[in-house]
Amino acid sequence: MTRKQAVLQAISKLSNNPENSDIVKKLNELLIDLPCTTWTRESILDAIENYTIEHNNILPNATELIAQNKLPSNTVITNLFGETSMRSFIDKYFGTYMVQYKLQSPYQKYTKEDFINIFIKNYNRIKNKFHVKTVKVKMYNECKEEGSPHSCTIIKHCECKSYNELLVLCGFKEPDKKLEVSVHISYNDTDNSNEELEKLFNSFRKE
Repeated sequence: MTRKQAVLQAISKLSNNPENSDIVKKLNELLIDLPCTTWTRESILDAIENYTIEHNNILPNATELIAQNKLPSNTVITNLFGETSMRSFIDKYFGTYMVQYKLQSPYQKYTKEDFINIFIKNYNRIKNKFHVKTVKVKMYNECKEEGSPHSCTIIKHCECKSYNELLVLCGFKEPDKKLEVSVHISYNDTDNSNEELEKLFNSFRKE
């Protein structure tokens, strides 16, 4: 039982008797102030356990260890427990607590093919909706399906360098063809004037 659960249970029992109204009032004030402003090892464990219970048995990740969640920071945990990582801290002090870890990213388990399929689906939907020939990156991000990854996320996971490269990968654009120029020069040792060579270089200068 956490401290918050104990206070709530006490309030529930004492509220049955009107004579305990002042006690109930103070307990409610105490409930609001939990956890205490000065962190101890016991209050840290209590706060994390209480947070986990209130979030469907999902332990807080490193980014959720903030005062707004009434939780200690990584620095406080490190100072009091000597643990340098949240995972090692959780494994050590909540090892028997049956919880599931919250993923850092909603796309953590997506494959490259998943990102490609999501992009193609969004691209075609936007293209058909607005009757455009090409969906620019700004339009894509503004009109993509809610909850789907940003174009930057897709570009990164598809190992592309740019949005245009992503379009090529997904078949929406032809790859740029490299311009190749071949120049054939002949030289005649018996011709001291080299007229053909001079004409060729002069034509380059004019361009």
